[in-house]
Amino acid sequence: MGGNFVYTPAAGIELESGENQLLSVVFNPTETTRYNQASATAEINVLKADPVITWNDPVAIPHGTLLSGTQLNAAADVAGNFVYNPQVGVQLGVGNGQSLNVTFTPDDDNFNSAVDSATIDVLPNQAPGFSASDPPTIQEDAGAQTVAGFISGFDAGAGESALQSVLTYAVSSIGHPGMFTTLPAVSNAGVLTYEIAADVFGESTFELAVQDDGGTDSGGVDTSTTQTFTITITGVNDAPGFDIGGPVEVLEDSGVQTVVGFATDFVPGQYEDGTWPGSQLMHDEGPNGAVDPLSTDNNNPTPLGSTQPGSNLVSGHVANAFVSGDMDVFTFTVESGFQWSGMYVDSYAYPNGPTGDNAAFLAINTGTSFPYNANDFANNPNVDYNSFLGGTIFGTSDVGGSNILPRAGNVTGSGFSGPLGAGTYTIYIQQTGPASTYTLDFEVTSVARQVVSSYEVSSVSVPSLFASGPSIDANGELTFTPAADTFGTSTFQVRVLDDGGTANGGAVSYTHLTLPTSDLV
Repeated sequence: MGGNFVYTPAAGIELESGENQLLSVVFNPTETTRYNQASATAEINVLKADPVITWNDPVAIPHGTLLSGTQLNAAADVAGNFVYNPQVGVQLGVGNGQSLNVTFTPDDDNFNSAVDSATIDVLPNQAPGFSASDPPTIQEDAGAQTVAGFISGFDAGAGESALQSVLTYAVSSIGHPGMFTTLPAVSNAGVLTYEIAADVFGESTFELAVQDDGGTDSGGVDTSTTQTFTITITGVNDAPGFDIGGPVEVLEDSGVQTVVGFATDFVPGQYEDGTWPGSQLMHDEGPNGAVDPLSTDNNNPTPLGSTQPGSNLVSGHVANAFVSGDMDVFTFTVESGFQWSGMYVDSYAYPNGPTGDNAAFLAINTGTSFPYNANDFANNPNVDYNSFLGGTIFGTSDVGGSNILPRAGNVTGSGFSGPLGAGTYTIYIQQTGPASTYTLDFEVTSVARQVVSSYEVSSVSVPSLFASGPSIDANGELTFTPAADTFGTSTFQVRVLDDGGTANGGAVSYTHLTLPTSDLV
């Protein structure tokens, strides 16, 4: 039959969530004369809806990053409240695939609460870095130096600029440390400080690395790669010195006079003769040679590395002759531009008593091995002393004494006069008696050194006594010719000029005291 339905609630009404909600309908028939109005009811359960949460996995973060809205940024299709675990402000440990969780509570009670999760990678500490350049060149005798802004930039590592700071700057491998009274150091603020010793000049390199405070957990890297920097000290020529001979007496009308060696003992300014300040301990075997023993294999010496200008100390112990350990064999390298100019015995002793002995045998060879061992020297009649460079005995009588390197060049071996140039040398030490300890000082100097440019004569008190001169050549030879039929005494002054120049205010001359020079009889 025809009619219409009237629903309560009407179509299009959104019901609240809940159970057993009443739906009612009234039917109004078209033919009211034949049919009565009718009604009916029904119940409906309206379930809560599930909200839709959107949350993508955040990008990886460096260790030390505090969780924030950048990572905890879930969104829902309805209004509500998000509760995260872990919360904003939490610092996660290092690791990949760490869970982030959220519970969403809708403001509208018609929606269910919902949970979701994401994963995040927390990266270990990334290596820091820094920017710097060589400090400004300074002059000899400039003293203490402070270089503000030496570090021009610090990089804590990828993404870590706001997380970490400098823990320390570490200076290492300082070249020629004897050039300094205070070694180079860099503060956390990036300030370089050092103090140079008096009269030194040249270049010194050092290595520098920065360490941040991010730690090394789970493979983190808290230290940068090293960078090398150079401190340059410009030399200021120091006045040289010399000696002159005593008064010269000649006869009247004696003609041209030559005095060989009148000016002698030329001495350049401090460290301008190739010498160098400072020393380094290259090796110490320790008591009885037990701490860090040197090799006893003549074919496989202990490599001690490069010498430095100045003193290079080696302390060792050799056991009783012809027992295990009665040799020490080691090598060192003299770098280009330098020379091995001296060998001194700083100490020599017998821990168990000398029993009449007073020396050990030392030999020198070029290269990285020595051709013979103790048994060869004792039993091999075919030892070829020209197969190695030189050798000598040394012992108690040499302690605190003169340079024994020239003696090693003259006593045995193929021979040399010294100093020895750049290269690698093997030192072979053999005990021929009871066990002994020693400390040897291998002196290395610069090849470059100043020499006499000229001697100048001035202030001749009685120039009429001379037909020519007096003058002194660069070898210190005095020449003059007395004037005919004259006699008397004349003095003059002598000064020496070196070849170091006067750049930066350097001095090149030294005037000797006025001395009587010629008695003409």
